Parts: sequence; structure tokens; C-alpha cells
Amino acid sequence: MVVKHVGGSQTQSTVSLRPQDLSSYFWQDHIKRLLDDAVRSAQKRQQPLGHILLSGPSGYGKTTLASLIASQLGAQFYSVTGYAISKPADIISLLTSLQPGDVLFIDEIHRIKPSIEELLYIAMEDFSLDVVMPEGWSMKIPLVPFTLIGATTNRDQLTEPLKNRFVYDCQFVPYSDTEKIAILTHYLALYGCRLVQDLIPELATYCISVPRVIHTFVIKVRDWMISYDIAELTPALWEECRQWMGVEKWWLMPLHQRYLAYLTTLWRPTWLKTLAMHLGVSEQTIERDIEPLLFHCGKIEKTPRGRICVG
Repeated sequence: MVVKHVGGSQTQSTVSLRPQDLSSYFWQDHIKRLLDDAVRSAQKRQQPLGHILLSGPSGYGKTTLASLIASQLGAQFYSVTGYAISKPADIISLLTSLQPGDVLFIDEIHRIKPSIEELLYIAMEDFSLDVVMPEGWSMKIPLVPFTLIGATTNRDQLTEPLKNRFVYDCQFVPYSDTEKIAILTHYLALYGCRLVQDLIPELATYCISVPRVIHTFVIKVRDWMISYDIAELTPALWEECRQWMGVEKWWLMPLHQRYLAYLTTLWRPTWLKTLAMHLGVSEQTIERDIEPLLFHCGKIEKTPRGRICVG
């Protein structure tokens, strides 16, 4: 599915929740400075911006940044996920529908198939497509100049020919504790959550340094405060809210806690299959939804003999 919007046409609710330009985007200053200059250059040249690769963990705001770039350019923004492009006809249809200067955003670009990837990187470099017809002869289809922004959580899966077609290769870096508190403060103010002085650092210990996780955390705090008519959050009220949310420090949810509790009682390396059977979930769920946070927090490690608890 392709999502399209025109730069500058966001709704009022979107405007209130998301940054409106690169200067108000959450940190990642090394990326902001680079792309802000690149955008201004494209505007002065009145030519499309060079292709951009954004790589980093999920929840860091890669999609938001891509839409901001399109908005700042005043360009139409097309968004699609890599797994949704399943056959060459999909990418051909998408690329031939673009207008000059449009921004095409492919999320999880590492998931596109090799045959499609080859078409894509030729299109990025030459603004044309070499299509082989069923009869065996090839046809060159010209394309209008466009900007491709690719996002990936696994840049190692991208081939070198594709990576080399990106002019700007932007790698997100982890947010510091200071930045985490600043992001948390921003969202608390945005949702009108009043806290007693010095409580914010305490709340910060209950979420990890990922903007999307912090945003979700604040929404839950807001909903609890509204439902119980709480005008200002105190330490005692926060403890009630925390128990209602079922969260421990570092954003550990009940399933994370069960995982750690089981691993701690064994105090020996444990295979993934054993953990899945004990928790009653699939191995994929453990690898995708449980372990990433525990690795991030330094609670577990993978060894040749299995998982071990280290924190």
C-alpha cells in the first residue's frame, strides 16, 4: 500500500503532535545539519534532493524525518514499505507515477527482493528503467527526477550497489539520558501532564531512550491522570500510575519480567526453544518483541550455549 500526502497539507492534530521542520526534530544533530543544508541547496538549485538512506533502530523517527524533508521541500510524499513491493511491476508502476521533484519513501528498504533492487538502483542513478519484455527484447523507460529516501533497521542486509546510490548515508545514534529526559519533558508538556518538581528524572528511569516508546509511555500517563481526575502527579500518585501501567524500570513489561525471572532461576545458558515453551509464546515473538529491549538494557546476552542473564 502506498501512502501519499502533499507537503504542507498536514491536519491540525498532526501539526500539534509532530515537529514541523528539521529544526524542531528531536536531536540527531549530525543528521539534521547535513540534511538541512542539502534541502536548502536543492531549493536554490531548483533540482531534486540527492537520495537519502536513514538507518537506525525502530522508533527513532525515520519516517517522521522523511516526511519533514518532503514538507520542507514542498514536495509530494509517497510512502511504501519494502515488503509491499512484491514484484517488478509494483516498482515500475510506482516510479512511473512520480512527478518531478517528488519524494518516494521506502521503509524497511532492505526487505525488497534482489530483482526489484536492481531495477531500483538503476532508476536512482539514471532516472530510467530497463524493462525486459516477454518477447525477450528490452525497453528503456525514462523517469522524471525524484528523491528516494530509504529507511532500514538492518543496513547490513542492503547490497553495496544499492547503498552506493545514496548520496546521503545517515546513521542514527542512540539518544543519551539527557536527551531522553528532554524528549519526555516535551511530550509531557504537549499532553498537558503536570508533575511536581524533580519527578521527571524518576519517570525517565521507567522508559528507554526511544522516542516512540517515550511517546507511548506519556500517553498512558495522560490517560491515567484524566481517568482519575489527577491535576498534578506526585511521587505517591506516580507509584499508583506505574502499577496500573504494569511497568518496571527500563520499560520492562510483565512478559519481559517473566522471561528474566525464568532465566534467573536457572543461572545457566538456556536455549531459545526452551524459553518459548516455558513462556507459551513463539520463538519469533521472543526474538522480535521481548529480547531486543532486554539486550538494550544489558539484562541478557547470547552465548554459543544459549541465553544468559547478566543484569
